[in-house]
Amino acid sequence: MVEGLSDLFYDCPPVKEFRRRYTLTRMAAEAVPERAAQAYKMFAGAKKPNIGILEFRDPTGRSEYEIFRELFQREGSTPRL
Repeated sequence: MVEGLSDLFYDCPPVKEFRRRYTLTRMAAEAVPERAAQAYKMFAGAKKPNIGILEFRDPTGRSEYEIFRELFQREGSTPRL
């Protein structure tokens, strides 16, 4: 299901326009917490980040927030609404 969201975003008009100018590589949702942590450490150091997740409900009714909350929690972070 998460990969379905990736396909949806990858093919939406704003992202298609972005892809005309820039190279965009798809990333598995499971990699997002680790990649976000790496980027955060590059700019903010070792302290824990505050994480905000915008919500997009997929056709099954499960929210993107729930999906990414679980992924970030597995990495030891505590996302907040």
